Amino acid sequence: MANNKHTIKIGGMHCASCAQTIEKKLKKLKGVKNVNVNFATETANIEYDSKLISDLSIENAVEKTGYKVVKAAGNELNLKIIGMDNPHCVNTIENALNLIKGITYKKLSVNEKAVIGYDPRLTNPSEIKKIIIKSGYKPLEESSVDREKEEREKEIKNLRNLFAIGLIFSIPIFVLSFPDLFSIKIPESVPTNLILFLLTIPVQVYVGYRFYTGTLIALKNKSANMDSLIAIGTSSAFIYSSLVTFLPSFFQSNEVYFDTAAIIITFIILGKWLEAKAKGKASEAIKKLIGLQPKTARVIRNPDSNRISFS
Repeated sequence: MANNKHTIKIGGMHCASCAQTIEKKLKKLKGVKNVNVNFATETANIEYDSKLISDLSIENAVEKTGYKVVKAAGNELNLKIIGMDNPHCVNTIENALNLIKGITYKKLSVNEKAVIGYDPRLTNPSEIKKIIIKSGYKPLEESSVDREKEEREKEIKNLRNLFAIGLIFSIPIFVLSFPDLFSIKIPESVPTNLILFLLTIPVQVYVGYRFYTGTLIALKNKSANMDSLIAIGTSSAFIYSSLVTFLPSFFQSNEVYFDTAAIIITFIILGKWLEAKAKGKASEAIKKLIGLQPKTARVIRNPDSNRISFS
């Protein structure tokens, strides 16, 4: 029985319910022994039998639940391996890499290109290049992309833009919904409800689109999450208000709640933006702390006693 551990960085988790959904999915896989998905750090730690299931199969299972597997920052090595120009050479290097604990995946090709994923707690680029050199080939490190950081910055930028759009539309929606607060007199001839409807559509449909996709993912996995709550709540307010706007004769009151739908979505996007920024800072701090750990340890044995000291 070959016990392996695999750590996956997961994007798209919006709440603790998402983490539970992924855990349930992975625990059903044959060969998976233990799963721990942490929403705060956006990681999944999986213990499994490598004879029954592979890293790639586990990652595919995560993506089938509707979430995205993100290659962790600094955990991918891009190399040009001089001399690896035929299948035999590829097999030779692949067999050599199999001897290293901590290799999470490897993509080798006969055009001398190699992409190698690794767990920094178990190995490092230096060890990987040494084993390749011992195999008789020369590895040259190419510029690699910090995918985790790239995805995180992309998400932060996207949330910032969504918040800006939501704010631009929510301000006039709020003013038109409560004109007395701003000492504004709106003529009766102005179709206020229709204007509110038109202003709310971009917030409800475009800014709030991520909540609908999150709800569909939850339904696919026969569960519910925070996205479901937001989508149902704001949609109820929007649909009711739309019916009042276009079919007023069916309702006793002409009161609408477009402001409720738009402002809730806008403020939740603001919260997600701030959360993403905080997670980004925490991730960078953790990486720096990991970088401070010593690469080697010196063991001093005292032959006159049973004590061992480290330095």
